[in-house]
Amino acid sequence: IGFCLNRAKILRLFYFCTFLLLTMGNARSAADDLKAYRDGYPDKEDDETANDNYLFYTGKIGAKPNRDTITDFHTKWWGDYYNLEVAHDYIQWLFPIREKGLNWHAQELQLHEAKRMREDPEIQQTMLTSYKLILDFWGMRVKDEATGEIERHDNYRAQYQNLEAHGHNHLRMTRVLKWLGEIGLEHYKKPWLKFLVTEMFVNDELRSARNSCENYFVPTLKNDADREELLQFIRDNKKPEPPPAYSSYGSYGGGGAYGGGGGPFGAVNRPGQGMRAQAQPQAQQATAQAEAQPQQEAPQQQAPPADSGASGSAEPAGGASGGEL
Repeated sequence: IGFCLNRAKILRLFYFCTFLLLTMGNARSAADDLKAYRDGYPDKEDDETANDNYLFYTGKIGAKPNRDTITDFHTKWWGDYYNLEVAHDYIQWLFPIREKGLNWHAQELQLHEAKRMREDPEIQQTMLTSYKLILDFWGMRVKDEATGEIERHDNYRAQYQNLEAHGHNHLRMTRVLKWLGEIGLEHYKKPWLKFLVTEMFVNDELRSARNSCENYFVPTLKNDADREELLQFIRDNKKPEPPPAYSSYGSYGGGGAYGGGGGPFGAVNRPGQGMRAQAQPQAQQATAQAEAQPQQEAPQQQAPPADSGASGSAEPAGGASGGEL
């Protein structure tokens, strides 16, 4: 038992240190990272021998170190909010990008893989299901598949609380946004970002993600005009930030609907359980209590301006939080 506890502490320290390394970069490094993404990583070469992401999305291999297949994720993991929160090595398989993440077993997305995934209608639908799965975890859902419009899910209050309590989900959001742009779903990116900036800067929700939204989320847009449109919307609606204070969601890295403590990554997987952890009764109880709170009617949303269509690669402002896992 003592060994297991020490191992858990070591893992928590590792994740916490990694989180700090990812989020303490200066503005210039953030801008460079996002510009490299928008420019297609000109310094990276395609490895035609690497095909793990394509094989995973066609159901031919399972994720590593666990063996969950894409079908397992879309069935067993859907709505399993506790495990989606505390496990940290599934996100790189569901949303592969052309950057290395925290799961050393996961392969970076290769250009030839992304091309095959973009051109396969069945894989496109499978990836759309992955997108819906993670949105559900964050209290959101696709309202219109044709336009990509996003709305609040019925469970949004409890899931918004979890987002506020566990900031590493901001890193996950950056990864998902980059992923959308790599695998043929770029057109889903702007509708989601329009929803997020309205929630954060008009409806006063998800306040802890505002900096990440301005400096990491919106700059993933590859279209210059779209990017500037949403950044201007943020500038027009930004309010002065109040002094920092502890909230009812729990102190830095702890509390929230799923508890866990242990730094910004909350609880870590228990030894011997791979990616999936056994949900605790108190976590389920906390989730039920949060979802039982009366649902408040959403305030009238002020929509960002209508779409515009120029393209290019203007460099955005950077930030000190965000990044990706």
